[in-house]
Amino acid sequence: VLLDAGVIPGADMTPEAALSKLSYVLSKNEWNQEMKLQKLTENLRGELTVLERMDSNSKNDMDLINALSKALKFSSSKEIEELKEFLFPCLLCMATKAGDVNRVDELLKSGADASATDYDSRSALHVACGEGNQEMVQFLLRHGANVHTRDRHDRTPLMDAMEFGQVDCVRLLVQCGADVTFANASALGDDITRSAAAGNVQSLRAYKEGGFSLLTTNSSGSTPLHAAVASRQPESLEYILLAEPGSFQVTDHLNQTAEELTRQLNHLEMLDIFVRIRNFLANEGNNEK
Repeated sequence: VLLDAGVIPGADMTPEAALSKLSYVLSKNEWNQEMKLQKLTENLRGELTVLERMDSNSKNDMDLINALSKALKFSSSKEIEELKEFLFPCLLCMATKAGDVNRVDELLKSGADASATDYDSRSALHVACGEGNQEMVQFLLRHGANVHTRDRHDRTPLMDAMEFGQVDCVRLLVQCGADVTFANASALGDDITRSAAAGNVQSLRAYKEGGFSLLTTNSSGSTPLHAAVASRQPESLEYILLAEPGSFQVTDHLNQTAEELTRQLNHLEMLDIFVRIRNFLANEGNNEK
C-alpha cells in the first residue's frame, strides 16, 4: 500500500542521512524523476547497508543444509554448525571438481574452511591438483588452503600433482612451501617408478619440478631408470638420463646398473639410447671447456 502511494523505502538509513540524501538528489537538475527515484534507493555514500547477493548454487547449498537440519530435527545452533562442518568439505570438493571458482568462493563466504577435508581426508586442494586446475589451485592457496594436508592414504596435494603430471600446479605448491620432505618417500618412490615404467614423461617432469630425485629406489629396491629399461620405455629412459647427472652409475638392489640390465635383456634399441646420450653429454662437456 505504501509503495503504491509513492513511499520510497529507506531500509536502515538514519533520518539524518535520509534528509541529506534527499537534499542532494533533489539538487541534481540534470536527473529526471525516474533517475532521482532510482538514486534514492541505491547506496551512494555508505548510507545503506548492502548485502552481498548469494548465487543460485550457494543458495541451493544452504537450502540443503537447512532441509537436512529440519529432517534430522536439529534445533540448536551447535548441531547445525556441526552439520555444516560435515557437509561443507564435500560441497567444496564437488565445486572444485567442477572447476566452479564462484561456487567455491560462495561456500567460503558462507563459512567453509579452505583446508577442510572430506570423509576420505581429502581437501579441495587435493582435488584441484589432481585435476590440474591451476586457477582453482591459485584461488585456494590465496584463501589459506594447507599445502601439507594428508589424505587417508598419506598423500599430500603435491604428491597428487606430481603423479598426474600437473607441472604448473607443482610449481605453485612449491612456491607456497610444499616440500617433498613432507611426503611419504617410499610411496613416492613407487609412484615415480610406475610413471617411468608407463612412459609417462609428463609425470616425470612434475616429480623433477617438485624437487624429487628421479633416481630414488622404490620399495622393491628398483629405480625408475631400471623400470624404464625393463618396460622398454625409451622416452622415460632418455628423459631420466638427461635430467639426472650420474644416472649411468646408479645401481639397483642387485648392484646392477640400468645399462647392464639393458645388455642382459638384450634390448638393443634401449642400448642405443645409452650410447647416444653418453656421447651427447660428453660433447656438451667438451664444449663447456
